[in-house]
Amino acid sequence: MTDERPVRLHCFAHAGAGVSAFYGWGPRLGAGVETVPHLLPGRERRRGEARLTRPADLLADLLGHFTAPDRDVPYVLYGHSLGALVAYTLTRALHEAGLAGPSLLVVGACPPPDALSD
Repeated sequence: MTDERPVRLHCFAHAGAGVSAFYGWGPRLGAGVETVPHLLPGRERRRGEARLTRPADLLADLLGHFTAPDRDVPYVLYGHSLGALVAYTLTRALHEAGLAGPSLLVVGACPPPDALSD
């Protein structure tokens, strides 16, 4: 990404984890990057909510974050392990819904998306 506009980095943690691992990322990434950790139901401050085990339910919980009026801000999705699968599934759902997808999808501790079967 060579453009000078700010970018949002949406982060998804590994299975069973919360978002605290991402708290220190903002200052390290610089002023042009806004870190947006996504806390899934059943974790940390959302522990009173039922965990979502069906992809459709998880996507319904997440898609609202990507239909806001400021969706024109470029963004990146990063997922670690199971979070990578969440980020990949979300990217596909955004494209299928005709919404702007991420400028970049980054997966960690997971096979590359083109190696995953449908």
